[in-house]
Amino acid sequence: MCQSVLSENRQNVERLCSQVASLTSVIRDLIGRVSSLREDVECQRSVSARLECDLNQQTVLFQSSLQQTRKDIERQHSLLTKQQVNSLVNSKIKQDLFVDGGKFLYSQFSLEGNFVIFSKRSSLKMVEINVEIVVVGKDI
Repeated sequence: MCQSVLSENRQNVERLCSQVASLTSVIRDLIGRVSSLREDVECQRSVSARLECDLNQQTVLFQSSLQQTRKDIERQHSLLTKQQVNSLVNSKIKQDLFVDGGKFLYSQFSLEGNFVIFSKRSSLKMVEINVEIVVVGKDI
């Protein structure tokens, strides 16, 4: 009976040793996987930091471009406004010249006598005034 108990105990010890060896192998494998995961996490952390830096640089560049674009838009708006004002002034001056010219021609062809001479002088003065306005208007 002692032999059988001893044999049984030996088998149990061998089985336990085999299980310990198997579990040791599993633990070593798990330790290797944890180390690999740590390396992956560190790599991802590095990539994340680099991407964050790149994103910050892109944000600064975008904001700078946006400010420059806003300045350009404001400058273009200012130029467009000046052009519209100049166009309006020139249009008004042309209209005034046509009206004054029409008055002048009307006075030349429809009236006779001293009044015509007076009208000629006054019309010429009106044309001179409008010509001065044109010169001043172009400077505006």
